Amino acid sequence: MEYKQMEYTPDNKNEVLVADEYNGHDFVVKSMGWHPTAYVRLNKEEPINLDDIKCHCGVTYSEDHLNMDGLRVKGFWVGWDYGHACDFNGICLRPEMEALSRHGKKWTTEEIVAECKNVIDQLIEMGF
Repeated sequence: MEYKQMEYTPDNKNEVLVADEYNGHDFVVKSMGWHPTAYVRLNKEEPINLDDIKCHCGVTYSEDHLNMDGLRVKGFWVGWDYGHACDFNGICLRPEMEALSRHGKKWTTEEIVAECKNVIDQLIEMGF
C-alpha cells in the first residue's frame, strides 16, 4: 500500500497521513507539521498499564477518542509522538533555527506504520 509521506514543515498542522487497520485494530499516523504522531485503538476498554506498551519514547496519549479530520472518533486510543530530542523537528526549518536542522532522525510514514503494527502485535499478545 502506498502511503501519504511525512513532510516536515516549520508550521503546525494536523493532517492524517494514514488511517488503516491491522489485525483487527485501527491505527492512524498524523503529521503535526513539525513532527509525526501515531495512534492505535484498543479493542477492549479495560485498564492497561501504558508502560507495558513499547513504542518510540513511550505512550504520550491515552484518551477515549481521537480527533481526526474534524471528527471525534470514539474508542480508547493510545498514541506516541516523534518530537523528542533524538528526532528531527520541522521548527528547525525556520531560518533562525537552521543551524539545528541537520540533527535528529526524520521518520518516514512507512517506519511509523511498522511501529503501529508492532504495537498492535504487543496489544494482541496482552489480550487487547
